[in-house]
Amino acid sequence: MNLSGDLCNVGENVLEGLLPASLDALPNLQILRLQNNSLQGEIPSNLASLSEILILNIVDNRFKGEIPEKLGMLTKLRSLRMGKNNLQGLLPSTLRNLSYLEVLDVGENNLTGNIPDWIANCSSLRVLVMRSNNFEGKLPPQIGQMEEFQILDISSNLLFGEIPDTYLNFRAMGDSELDGERAGRLVRAKRMETAILSGHLFPGVGNLKGLIILNLSMNTLNGPIPDSVGNLKWLESLDLSLNILSGQIPSQLGLLDSLGYLNLSYNNLSGRIPRDGHMLTFDNSSSYLGNPHLWGCPLERNCSLPHLQQSAPPVPTMDDEEERDEGFPWFWMCFGLAVGMGFSTVVMVLTLHVRWKNECFRLVDRLEL
Repeated sequence: MNLSGDLCNVGENVLEGLLPASLDALPNLQILRLQNNSLQGEIPSNLASLSEILILNIVDNRFKGEIPEKLGMLTKLRSLRMGKNNLQGLLPSTLRNLSYLEVLDVGENNLTGNIPDWIANCSSLRVLVMRSNNFEGKLPPQIGQMEEFQILDISSNLLFGEIPDTYLNFRAMGDSELDGERAGRLVRAKRMETAILSGHLFPGVGNLKGLIILNLSMNTLNGPIPDSVGNLKWLESLDLSLNILSGQIPSQLGLLDSLGYLNLSYNNLSGRIPRDGHMLTFDNSSSYLGNPHLWGCPLERNCSLPHLQQSAPPVPTMDDEEERDEGFPWFWMCFGLAVGMGFSTVVMVLTLHVRWKNECFRLVDRLEL
C-alpha cells in the first residue's frame, strides 16, 4: 500500500491481511478510513505515530486483541470507530486524554469490564456506541455530565440497576430548538439506548425535550409511565415493551404529534386505552398486547360497549415474535431521517432492528463530517 497526503479512504473493499507497518511514515495523515474490509490481526501500536489524525475508522473488519493504549496519544482525534471487530479486554483508560473526541464507536466486539467513569473526561463526546459487548455493572452517573451527548447506545450488554438521575443533564437531548443548517440533522439525532435496567421510569424524562427515539424495552422497569412524556414533542418512536410497568397509559401521549411508532406491549398496564389526539392514529393492537387489564380500541375488547368499561378483559396469549414485528413500521415512517439511543433500538438485551442499526451508522457518518 503506497500512500501519501492527508487522506486515505480505502473503505468498503475486499482488502485482506495486516495493516502495513509503513503507516507510521505518514505523519500528516488526517483521515484514515478502512471500514468494511477483511483486515485482520491486532491493531498496530504504531498508529500512535499519526499525530495529526482526526478520523480513524476501522469498523467491520477482523481485528482482534486489545485496543492499544497508545491510541490515547492521538490527542487530535475527533472520531474513533472500531465497531464490528473481535476486540477484547478493557477500554484503555488512556482514551481519557482525547479531549476533542466527538465520536467513539466500539460496538459489537467482545470488550469487558465496567463502563468507565473517565468517559466524562471526553467533554466533546457527542456519540458513544458500546452496544453488543460484555460490559457489566451499573451505569456510571458521571456520564450524565456529558452535556453534548446526542447518541448513547449501550444496548445488549450485561448492565443492570437504575437509570441515574444525572442522565437528565444531557443538554443536547434537552434542547427543543436548534438553529442553523445543522438543526434538521441534529434534532433528529437524539436517542437513548440502555441495558437491563430496573426501577421506575424516571419522571424527569420529560426534560429531554429534544429526544427523538426512546427505547427502554426488555428491562424490569416498574411503576407508572410518567405524565411528563407528553413534553417530548419531537419524539417519533417510543418503545417501553417487555417491562413490568403498571397503571394507566397517560393521556398526554396524545399530545405527541410526531410520534409514529408506539409499543407498550407486555407490561402490567391497566384501564382504558386513551383515544385522544394523536393516540387515535395507533390502531394496531400489537402496540398494546400482553397487558391483561388494558382494554378498549384497538384491542378487540369493549371497543363499543361503554356499559362494560369496568370489566377486566381476559389475559391474551403470547404471540410469536413474527407477529409482534408486524407492528414495526418502516424506519422512515417513524424516524424520518436517522435513527434511534437506536433506541429499537435501545433494547438492553435485544439487538437493534437491522434497519435502525444501519440508519444509525449513516447518522454517525454524517456527524463525523
